[in-house]
Amino acid sequence: MVFAQQDMRINTENIFLKSLSYKNLMRDKIYLVLLFAFVFVGSSTLLASHLTGSTITYECLGGSIYRVHLHQYADCQGIAPTAPASFGVVGTVPGCTAPTATAWTLLSSNEVTYLATQFGTQCGPGPYPGVRDYHFIRDYNFSAVNCSKYKLTWTSCCRNGSNNSIANASAVGMTVVTDTIDLNLPGCNSSPVWHNAPPRLATAQHANYFDLGATDADGDSLVYNFAYPLDGNGNPVAYNFGYGLANPLGNNWQARLDPETGLLSLIPTGSPVTATIAIRVIEYRNGVRIGSVLRDFEILGLQALPGSSNLPTISGPFNLTGAVIVGNEIFVQPGGSVCMDFSASDADPGLATQLSWMSDLNGATLTDTFGNGPDTVLAVGPWVRVCWTAPLALTIDTLTITAIDTALQLNNMVVAQYAFRVIDTVLVWPGDADNNLIADVFDLLPIGLAFGSTGTLRPAASNTWVGQSSTPWLDTIPGGLDKKFIDCDGNGLIDNDDTLAITLNYGLTHTKGNIPVARGAAVDPVFKLILPSSANVGDTIWAPIMLGDATVNANDVYGYAFRLHYDASLIDSSSFWIDFDNSWVAVGGNAIDMSRNHPTLNLCDAAQVRTTQTTVSGMGQVGRAHFVIIDNIDGKRAAVDSATLHIDFIDVRVIGLNGETITVDALSDSMTVYQSSVDFSHPAPAATIELYPNPAHDRVTVKVLGQDIEQVEVLNLQGQLLMSKPAQQSHRMTLDMRDLAQGMYFVRVKTQGNWTVQRIILE
Repeated sequence: MVFAQQDMRINTENIFLKSLSYKNLMRDKIYLVLLFAFVFVGSSTLLASHLTGSTITYECLGGSIYRVHLHQYADCQGIAPTAPASFGVVGTVPGCTAPTATAWTLLSSNEVTYLATQFGTQCGPGPYPGVRDYHFIRDYNFSAVNCSKYKLTWTSCCRNGSNNSIANASAVGMTVVTDTIDLNLPGCNSSPVWHNAPPRLATAQHANYFDLGATDADGDSLVYNFAYPLDGNGNPVAYNFGYGLANPLGNNWQARLDPETGLLSLIPTGSPVTATIAIRVIEYRNGVRIGSVLRDFEILGLQALPGSSNLPTISGPFNLTGAVIVGNEIFVQPGGSVCMDFSASDADPGLATQLSWMSDLNGATLTDTFGNGPDTVLAVGPWVRVCWTAPLALTIDTLTITAIDTALQLNNMVVAQYAFRVIDTVLVWPGDADNNLIADVFDLLPIGLAFGSTGTLRPAASNTWVGQSSTPWLDTIPGGLDKKFIDCDGNGLIDNDDTLAITLNYGLTHTKGNIPVARGAAVDPVFKLILPSSANVGDTIWAPIMLGDATVNANDVYGYAFRLHYDASLIDSSSFWIDFDNSWVAVGGNAIDMSRNHPTLNLCDAAQVRTTQTTVSGMGQVGRAHFVIIDNIDGKRAAVDSATLHIDFIDVRVIGLNGETITVDALSDSMTVYQSSVDFSHPAPAATIELYPNPAHDRVTVKVLGQDIEQVEVLNLQGQLLMSKPAQQSHRMTLDMRDLAQGMYFVRVKTQGNWTVQRIILE
């Protein structure tokens, strides 16, 4: 690939504020940055003089000494924050002594607006809204304390009065909480550290993308989710109408957060707003939660003048060597070397000539259009080569390609993500049908794609989670994956039996799952959960899961898989499952499905895939989420005797016959849970059901007080239907359970059109 030499370079100080270290823009990720023009419209947004956000992190210095880092973010024209006065280091149980502390030190006070210096912000001689990061540090000595776990809190007042999302914002304080300094952890644990300061500005002209990811020095796994901003009393703030946890920028903006990378997407569908967002990064070690960090920040929406309105596009990777790409995943052998090319372009004439390429991926080198490298490089011309040598250990890393609109000078980006999966591509791990380091619900999809295929038997095959040598079948599914990996049980036939290995080895070997696919927009078919608007504690809920609607059908579908995250403080986590009743994806042919609940992680996985090598098109229900609401409203009330329950999709994939991803618009939902039904129109109370004996041996009597039984069903803990009894003109029925193994089951009883669920134990 040859490019004409040109003596043109970009001065990064003319592009970003001098306080922004672009080298550290996204640690552990590779960035492609396309720079092009934008004109900002003068905003009439009112500036208040108070806080826009804050966060607390900590680092272990050794010898029981921990350094606390408090970041306070404030308007440039506001009151400069002073040393923290309301900071607490509190034990997690009563009676804990406090550690000794040094004085607070203001380490720095840099502007972090991410707006080009030539435009000028109110931190200097300029008209545009700006924000400063006031970074305070303080050391704590825990050598003489009598408890092992402490949390960090800081409270101050007040927020900006121009905030649209919080009621009476100028009178509302701010609290941030970081948990947990655990003195019992081996070694000396430090909290995750955010890659960048939080974003301040977003445009209503087009999509906005921001890196809210963090790095953990101890190598712990990180998961990101939206959290409630806290007021000065440590309680969730009171949102204005139309704003909430699932829609922090209101109904006119879509807010999405990648739970694995911390990538925040803000998609405008209406006018600019000013609103508060809170993000929590949760730290896991060996699958156990060990702490979390809360970040609270305010987004100020801007409107754009006419001018450059086209976002750039990213193409690649091209000329890939040393690896195999399947979908958005790049598979590399341990110790293998991989190289690839990327390019970017823009529909606005003349705006695709300035590029800045950079990488913090450990060991990666970059070569730009003119052969410059190997670190962060600048060039004129839309091309760069990225090369990387994979580590010897099996691992997963993320390649993030980003194009930024810099004439707009905000962190407005088009993003493409790829998962680098370092894996021994020779060995078969039973249950890892897509050969991506983990056995999970997404492994059901390749089984459906290859269903009925035959090939070579695997010598000494078993379902034990260990790498097993296998002769390649030399037969692949679309995308190039050899079918030997899909033959999980190694008997030479891909069929229903191969799903057993997924169940037996579920969740092995890596704490992280698939990188979520790119979410769609309003032009794509919806994939949504539909909750009732309200319910009472104790209610049993069946929530339809829909693919496609009357506006946009889902065409040529072969299968789907997804993960749901639910609030276990309001839901009986053991009652959550997915069934696939009346799924239109299964119509007209055979299909296999799987539902797996993870009560300790507040997650439920599900998948369904056809086995007929034919697709279907349509709209409507593909499954139902079942759960029981528990009485745990205290501390979570948005109003008297009520709380808001959120259930969110955190990973969705819909595929066609060739394994290609069908882009969908994944929509989560929420509902109001009431303490009682007084003065509200809620579902009728569930019938009073008696099951006896419980525990039982072979027979169980079902009795309904005052109502006739219409139907009774028995399900296992995975939500699979094991028994169904038709309508009875009686309030009593006996079930023969002799064919069921010992264990716990759910009994669903339908009366007057409503379902009630109870548990039964067989001994």
